[in-house]
Amino acid sequence: MVDQVSDPAQTGTTQTGGLQVDHALRAFVADELLPRVGLTPDWFWSTLAGLHERFAPRATELLARRDELQAKLDAWHREHGASSEDDLDGYVEFLSEIGYLLPQEEPTISVTGVDREIADVAGHAT
Repeated sequence: MVDQVSDPAQTGTTQTGGLQVDHALRAFVADELLPRVGLTPDWFWSTLAGLHERFAPRATELLARRDELQAKLDAWHREHGASSEDDLDGYVEFLSEIGYLLPQEEPTISVTGVDREIADVAGHAT
């Protein structure tokens, strides 16, 4: 894989493995990190680009959801004041309505295919 210097408008970066990478980071990875772990720069950057391609859409969705929640929180605080302590129940209800707080679920454990002595008896049976 051939690395190419980027557009001059983006000084200090290089196109590496399909990613725009800062020169200092690229040098650190190639000169210090990878020799210690036995990986090649081509493998590292192409793997990182693959991970970015795989997870970037979901990260974008989550960041959009964060922005949506933040806008709702900001609006609520503008309307009710900065302190939510005066109406804690109302604040908790609001947070639940917008999906910021989720109902707490009780943990459950199911055991199958285990001898009765292990599944039902807490200690030595006499």
